[in-house]
Amino acid sequence: MTPEQIEQLHQDVLAYASRRKGRIYAPIDHPAFSDLAHEHGPERFEIIRRHIPADAKSALDIGTHWGYFAHLLERHGLQVTAAENMKEYLPFLERIRSLYGDSFTIYPHSIFEMDGKLTFDVVLALNIFHHFIKTETLQDRLVDFLGRLECQVIFFQAHSTHEGQMKGAYRNYEPEQFCDFIVANSMLVSYEKIGQVGARPVYKITA
Repeated sequence: MTPEQIEQLHQDVLAYASRRKGRIYAPIDHPAFSDLAHEHGPERFEIIRRHIPADAKSALDIGTHWGYFAHLLERHGLQVTAAENMKEYLPFLERIRSLYGDSFTIYPHSIFEMDGKLTFDVVLALNIFHHFIKTETLQDRLVDFLGRLECQVIFFQAHSTHEGQMKGAYRNYEPEQFCDFIVANSMLVSYEKIGQVGARPVYKITA
Protein backbone atom coordinates (compact mmCIF):
# COMPACT_ATOMS: atom_id res chain seq x y z
CA MET A 1 0.00 0.00 0.00
CA THR A 2 1.21 3.52 -0.75
CA PRO A 3 1.36 6.12 2.04
CA GLU A 4 -1.63 7.83 0.43
CA GLN A 5 -3.65 4.61 0.45
CA ILE A 6 -2.75 3.99 4.08
CA GLU A 7 -3.85 7.50 5.03
CA GLN A 8 -7.16 7.06 3.18
CA LEU A 9 -7.74 3.74 4.92
CA HIS A 10 -6.96 5.39 8.25
CA GLN A 11 -9.55 8.09 7.58
CA ASP A 12 -12.15 5.53 6.52
CA VAL A 13 -11.54 3.44 9.64
CA LEU A 14 -11.85 6.55 11.82
CA ALA A 15 -15.18 7.35 10.15
CA TYR A 16 -16.34 3.78 10.77
CA ALA A 17 -15.27 3.96 14.43
CA SER A 18 -17.04 7.28 14.93
CA ARG A 19 -20.33 5.52 14.18
CA ARG A 20 -19.54 2.83 16.79
CA LYS A 21 -18.69 4.72 19.96
CA GLY A 22 -15.18 5.49 18.73
CA ARG A 23 -14.01 1.87 18.63
CA ILE A 24 -13.26 -0.84 16.12
CA TYR A 25 -13.69 -4.54 16.86
CA ALA A 26 -10.03 -5.61 16.96
CA PRO A 27 -6.65 -3.90 16.54
CA ILE A 28 -5.16 -3.22 13.14
CA ASP A 29 -1.63 -4.55 13.44
CA HIS A 30 0.18 -1.63 11.81
CA PRO A 31 1.90 1.42 13.36
CA ALA A 32 -0.29 3.85 11.41
CA PHE A 33 -3.36 2.58 13.31
CA SER A 34 -1.97 2.47 16.84
CA ASP A 35 -4.13 5.46 17.84
CA LEU A 36 -7.40 3.55 17.38
CA ALA A 37 -9.40 2.20 20.32
CA HIS A 38 -10.68 -1.35 20.00
CA GLU A 39 -13.05 -3.70 21.80
CA HIS A 40 -10.80 -6.77 21.76
CA GLY A 41 -7.02 -7.03 21.96
CA PRO A 42 -4.55 -9.90 21.53
CA GLU A 43 -5.67 -11.75 24.66
CA ARG A 44 -7.69 -14.41 22.84
CA PHE A 45 -4.88 -15.25 20.43
CA GLU A 46 -2.46 -15.49 23.34
CA ILE A 47 -4.78 -18.11 24.85
CA ILE A 48 -5.05 -20.01 21.56
CA ARG A 49 -1.52 -19.70 20.17
CA ARG A 50 0.17 -22.18 22.49
CA HIS A 51 -2.48 -24.82 21.69
CA ILE A 52 -2.12 -24.74 17.89
CA PRO A 53 -0.86 -28.19 16.83
CA ALA A 54 2.77 -28.13 15.77
CA ASP A 55 1.98 -29.92 12.49
CA ALA A 56 -0.99 -27.70 11.56
CA LYS A 57 -0.80 -26.25 8.07
CA SER A 58 -4.26 -24.81 7.36
CA ALA A 59 -6.90 -22.81 9.21
CA LEU A 60 -10.44 -21.53 8.81
CA ASP A 61 -11.36 -18.31 10.61
CA ILE A 62 -15.17 -18.14 10.84
CA GLY A 63 -16.53 -14.59 10.99
CA THR A 64 -13.11 -13.05 10.40
CA HIS A 65 -14.47 -9.46 10.46
CA TRP A 66 -11.44 -7.44 9.24
CA GLY A 67 -9.01 -10.36 9.36
CA TYR A 68 -7.20 -9.80 12.66
CA PHE A 69 -7.01 -13.51 13.53
CA ALA A 70 -6.44 -14.50 9.91
CA HIS A 71 -3.40 -12.22 9.95
CA LEU A 72 -2.07 -13.71 13.19
CA LEU A 73 -2.65 -17.28 11.99
CA GLU A 74 -0.83 -16.53 8.73
CA ARG A 75 2.01 -15.01 10.71
CA HIS A 76 2.03 -18.26 12.71
CA GLY A 77 2.73 -20.10 9.45
CA LEU A 78 -0.73 -21.38 8.48
CA GLN A 79 -2.51 -21.18 5.15
CA VAL A 80 -5.70 -19.39 6.13
CA THR A 81 -9.21 -19.11 4.74
CA ALA A 82 -10.96 -16.06 6.23
CA ALA A 83 -14.75 -16.43 6.03
CA GLU A 84 -16.89 -13.30 6.31
CA ASN A 85 -20.53 -13.03 5.30
CA MET A 86 -21.11 -9.36 6.23
CA LYS A 87 -20.80 -7.39 3.02
CA GLU A 88 -20.04 -4.11 4.81
CA TYR A 89 -16.87 -5.65 6.28
CA LEU A 90 -15.43 -7.00 3.02
CA PRO A 91 -13.88 -3.78 1.62
CA PHE A 92 -12.06 -3.21 4.92
CA LEU A 93 -11.02 -6.87 5.04
CA GLU A 94 -9.52 -6.68 1.55
CA ARG A 95 -7.73 -3.38 2.15
CA ILE A 96 -6.34 -4.42 5.53
CA ARG A 97 -5.10 -7.71 4.04
CA SER A 98 -3.20 -5.57 1.52
CA LEU A 99 -1.94 -3.33 4.32
CA TYR A 100 -0.54 -6.38 6.14
CA GLY A 101 0.90 -7.83 2.93
CA ASP A 102 -0.92 -11.07 3.70
CA SER A 103 -2.01 -13.76 1.26
CA PHE A 104 -4.87 -15.43 3.17
CA THR A 105 -7.91 -16.40 1.11
CA ILE A 106 -11.13 -14.45 1.67
CA TYR A 107 -14.35 -16.48 1.48
CA PRO A 108 -17.04 -13.77 1.15
CA HIS A 109 -20.06 -15.95 1.95
CA SER A 110 -21.67 -17.89 4.77
CA ILE A 111 -19.67 -20.95 5.83
CA PHE A 112 -22.85 -22.91 5.19
CA GLU A 113 -22.34 -22.29 1.47
CA MET A 114 -19.04 -24.17 1.47
CA ASP A 115 -19.50 -27.35 -0.55
CA GLY A 116 -18.61 -30.93 0.24
CA LYS A 117 -16.09 -32.16 2.75
CA LEU A 118 -14.24 -29.35 4.53
CA THR A 119 -10.66 -30.02 5.59
CA PHE A 120 -8.76 -27.59 7.82
CA ASP A 121 -6.29 -28.39 10.58
CA VAL A 122 -7.42 -25.49 12.77
CA VAL A 123 -10.84 -23.84 12.97
CA LEU A 124 -11.52 -20.60 14.84
CA ALA A 125 -15.10 -20.14 16.05
CA LEU A 126 -14.80 -17.23 18.45
CA ASN A 127 -18.04 -15.52 19.50
CA ILE A 128 -19.82 -16.78 16.41
CA PHE A 129 -21.58 -20.14 16.84
CA HIS A 130 -24.28 -18.72 19.14
CA HIS A 131 -25.62 -16.79 16.14
CA PHE A 132 -26.38 -20.17 14.57
CA ILE A 133 -28.63 -21.47 17.35
CA LYS A 134 -31.11 -18.61 17.30
CA THR A 135 -33.41 -20.45 14.88
CA GLU A 136 -34.03 -24.13 14.12
CA THR A 137 -33.04 -23.62 10.48
CA LEU A 138 -29.68 -22.11 11.39
CA GLN A 139 -28.96 -24.84 13.91
CA ASP A 140 -29.73 -27.46 11.26
CA ARG A 141 -27.24 -25.77 8.94
CA LEU A 142 -24.64 -25.71 11.70
CA VAL A 143 -25.15 -29.44 12.27
CA ASP A 144 -24.65 -30.05 8.53
CA PHE A 145 -21.48 -27.91 8.52
CA LEU A 146 -20.00 -29.70 11.54
CA GLY A 147 -20.77 -33.06 9.99
CA ARG A 148 -18.76 -32.18 6.87
CA LEU A 149 -15.81 -30.70 8.78
CA GLU A 150 -12.54 -32.60 9.18
CA CYS A 151 -10.08 -30.86 11.49
CA GLN A 152 -7.66 -31.37 14.35
CA VAL A 153 -9.07 -28.68 16.61
CA ILE A 154 -11.82 -26.08 16.89
CA PHE A 155 -11.06 -23.13 19.11
CA PHE A 156 -14.51 -22.21 20.37
CA GLN A 157 -15.50 -19.17 22.42
CA ALA A 158 -18.96 -19.56 23.93
CA HIS A 159 -21.49 -16.83 24.60
CA SER A 160 -23.04 -16.01 27.96
CA THR A 161 -26.56 -17.42 28.19
CA HIS A 162 -27.66 -14.26 30.01
CA GLU A 163 -27.07 -11.97 27.03
CA GLY A 164 -30.15 -10.14 25.80
CA GLN A 165 -29.48 -11.17 22.21
CA MET A 166 -30.35 -14.75 23.13
CA LYS A 167 -33.85 -13.93 24.37
CA GLY A 168 -36.27 -16.05 22.37
CA ALA A 169 -33.49 -18.06 20.72
CA TYR A 170 -34.31 -21.56 19.50
CA ARG A 171 -31.55 -22.90 21.77
CA ASN A 172 -29.41 -21.22 24.41
CA TYR A 173 -26.78 -23.74 25.45
CA GLU A 174 -24.59 -23.33 28.50
CA PRO A 175 -20.90 -23.32 27.46
CA GLU A 176 -20.19 -26.99 28.16
CA GLN A 177 -23.57 -28.00 26.72
CA PHE A 178 -22.50 -26.20 23.55
CA CYS A 179 -19.20 -28.09 23.54
CA ASP A 180 -21.16 -31.35 23.93
CA PHE A 181 -23.36 -30.32 20.99
CA ILE A 182 -20.28 -29.67 18.81
CA VAL A 183 -18.73 -33.02 19.76
CA ALA A 184 -22.00 -34.88 19.15
CA ASN A 185 -22.30 -33.46 15.64
CA SER A 186 -18.68 -33.57 14.47
CA MET A 187 -15.66 -35.87 14.25
CA LEU A 188 -14.26 -34.26 17.41
CA VAL A 189 -14.29 -36.21 20.65
CA SER A 190 -13.17 -34.09 23.61
CA TYR A 191 -12.88 -30.55 24.88
CA GLU A 192 -10.94 -28.54 27.42
CA LYS A 193 -11.39 -25.02 28.72
CA ILE A 194 -8.17 -23.14 28.00
CA GLY A 195 -9.06 -19.61 29.06
CA GLN A 196 -11.70 -16.97 29.54
CA VAL A 197 -12.13 -13.39 28.35
CA GLY A 198 -14.77 -11.51 30.30
CA ALA A 199 -17.85 -13.70 30.67
CA ARG A 200 -17.02 -15.84 27.64
CA PRO A 201 -14.91 -19.01 28.08
CA VAL A 202 -12.58 -20.34 25.39
CA TYR A 203 -12.37 -24.08 24.65
CA LYS A 204 -10.10 -26.36 22.67
CA ILE A 205 -12.24 -29.09 21.06
CA THR A 206 -10.13 -31.87 19.60
CA ALA A 207 -10.28 -35.08 17.59
